[in-house]
Amino acid sequence: MLQLIRNKASSWFMLLILFVALFALTFFGIGDYFTARIDTHVAKVGDSRIEQGDYEQRYQVWRSNMRLMMGENFDPSILDQPVWREQILQQMVDEAVLRNANERMGLVVPASQLRSVIQNEEAFQVAGHFDPETYRAWLASQRMSAPMFEQRLRDQLAARALPQAVAGSTLVTDAEVDAHLRLSEQTRDARLLRVDARDDEIDENVDEATVQAFYDANQDRFMTEETVMVEYVEVDAAAMEPDFSPSEQDLQERYEREMARFGTLEQRLASHILVQPEGSDADAQRAAVETARELAESARAEGADFAELAREHSADLGSSAQGGDLGWLERGLTEPAFDEALFEMAQGAISDPVRTEEGYHVIWLREVRPAQVRAFEDVRDQLLDETVASERERLYNERAGRLTDMVYADPGALHSAAESLDLEVRSAGPFTRNSMHGIFATPAVRQAAFSDLVLSEGDVSEAISLDANRMLMLRVTEHKRPEARPLAEVADQIRAEIVRQRHQDALKAWAEALFARWQAGEDLDSLAADLETQVETVAGITRMASVPEQAVVAELFGLPRPQGQNPVQELLAINDIYVLAELQAVADGDPATVAQARRDQVREELAQSLMQAEQEGLLASLRRGEKIEMSGGSAGGSSFGD
Repeated sequence: MLQLIRNKASSWFMLLILFVALFALTFFGIGDYFTARIDTHVAKVGDSRIEQGDYEQRYQVWRSNMRLMMGENFDPSILDQPVWREQILQQMVDEAVLRNANERMGLVVPASQLRSVIQNEEAFQVAGHFDPETYRAWLASQRMSAPMFEQRLRDQLAARALPQAVAGSTLVTDAEVDAHLRLSEQTRDARLLRVDARDDEIDENVDEATVQAFYDANQDRFMTEETVMVEYVEVDAAAMEPDFSPSEQDLQERYEREMARFGTLEQRLASHILVQPEGSDADAQRAAVETARELAESARAEGADFAELAREHSADLGSSAQGGDLGWLERGLTEPAFDEALFEMAQGAISDPVRTEEGYHVIWLREVRPAQVRAFEDVRDQLLDETVASERERLYNERAGRLTDMVYADPGALHSAAESLDLEVRSAGPFTRNSMHGIFATPAVRQAAFSDLVLSEGDVSEAISLDANRMLMLRVTEHKRPEARPLAEVADQIRAEIVRQRHQDALKAWAEALFARWQAGEDLDSLAADLETQVETVAGITRMASVPEQAVVAELFGLPRPQGQNPVQELLAINDIYVLAELQAVADGDPATVAQARRDQVREELAQSLMQAEQEGLLASLRRGEKIEMSGGSAGGSSFGD
């Protein structure tokens, strides 16, 4: 029962929290589906819809967990960039594509696998065992119910089924490892002569005509920034004060409906022995149930050691080593048949064989904890706050929806819509495309303000989501296009640029002249003497060498191998200097001398790279077979990761 997660638990929890930001995406059309949309979907994959609410909740869960992880380094302006929202949306599209493929092939996630994953996640355990209270506390921190979380986890497990099957077929041969090691462990010998200064004096006088000519030829480099002034209407749930006061009866009824939240349900401490049939035919089933009956009888015998029987006979590798211990269980955490049998047993009893998808279980109920629920009086204030918050959210959705509908009906009617809803029209700006203050600290606002819809057509923007239960709509009231800055304002900047370029041109000409002399047969050391410096010799450098600097190393490893006894001569342009490089020798790595630990590391790296390529290829192929529509358009591409 618990073995599945032992093999796979390493990544799903972090995938749920971070899904991000880890994979290369093909980006497209991000504008429309990053704006808030009332009661509609943000994407459609075949017949599957990705609803706005699900998308926003996924984003908020990710944002909340990033806040916890980053602590005092949390910077909301980074997390609010459209790229992160797009990654989340694309991941949800990928999951929908894979779920559709699973449905076509009849692949499902068994309930036992889902429960096993949850029970074995370390974040939900205390002292090595699943703890329901810890689980509920985590759910509360994420603002999710257990069914919501379990459905999300089921969707993610389903989305990983096909990619994991593809990854399981990946094979890296010894020849591939050897080939990689020959390249990765390769060393190179070279001689280097740096040309980073020119003794000749450079004319630093720049006349007005030269400045004017440079200005005329490069006027696009000296433009003012485009700016806009905007007016906007914001709807913020946090600023709303509902004209609503729930009665004591309302609170009492909510308490009774949600009583399970305020305490612990009945819990049962159980162990089990799993017997799995050795085939699917009737004889195999009969043999398995008979074995389970014999084990049950043995466990009931006086002086019997259930834990020892489980260690010896249980097929559940995840619990057999612990004597079959499953920890404390609540109703609904195991398969229905197992659940029903467990909660009908008396404390200390050992069950007859119980059949589930996994096989036949012999269950030992070791201890029972009765349900304990906090009194209504203890949670009344919490219920009141939650009820008011729900009403505030309802008001927000109603007002945001009405504002959106009114603006859609008349795209220029921001003032009249705001007046009818008793909302304030505010002004802000000027802002540039790169402004990062005020409402423009949110990238979606900058994008909307400079969109064709708002900037060119003069319409009010679509609804822009600033945060959970906070949105705004805006229109541009003033638009200043880029203009050429006056020559007098940029003349000194132009002179400095011209002088810098003269120095660089002179240095390049000098380096090319030295290189020509070298190729004509002059010795590199004599050239170094002209520069009053020395040739730098580097021997046995690897690709990761830090001396010489990485930029030089990268260039050296990009040069072709020397042919015979003839070294490779090259003039390298690196940043603002030049290097005369003589590549003398290349020595491939010797796989026979590489330690086994390093070989294992390379094999794993190659396998991971190959698995990722195969998974991305699978997803790209599945995407091509689906009709994918974003809110306002269609898209393709891939963003798979595990």
